[in-house]
Amino acid sequence: SFFSHAHKAYSRIDFFVLSRGLVSRVEEVEYSAIAISDHAPHWVDLGLGEERDQRPLWCMEVGLLADEEVSERVHGGTERYLEANDNGEVRVGTVWEALKAVVRGELISIRVHKEKADSVETD
Repeated sequence: SFFSHAHKAYSRIDFFVLSRGLVSRVEEVEYSAIAISDHAPHWVDLGLGEERDQRPLWCMEVGLLADEEVSERVHGGTERYLEANDNGEVRVGTVWEALKAVVRGELISIRVHKEKADSVETD
C-alpha cells in the first residue's frame, strides 16, 4: 500500500496470487504500518509444514515395471527423451527433473489405459 501525502489518501494495489490448493493453507495475513518509507509491508504465512506428513499425490506403481511391454515402452521413451534433450545446452539437473516428470506422465498414462481396459472387460 502507498500513502500519498499530496492527496492525503491511501492507494492499495496489494494482493497475493495463490493457487486454489494454497488458499486453504493461509494461516495469517499481516498488513503492517508504514514505518520507513511511504509503503507498508505485508505478508502471508502459509502452513506448509504438514505437507511432509501427507501421502504424496502420486506414488509409482512398481508392478507396472514388471510388465515387460511397459518396461520397454518406458525405456524407449527415456532414450528418445535423452537423445532430444541431453545435448549439453541444458543443465544436467534440469534434464533429470524433466525426465522424471516425463516418465511419471508415461506411467500414469499406462495405468489409466489399463484401468479403462479392465473396466470394459468387467462390464
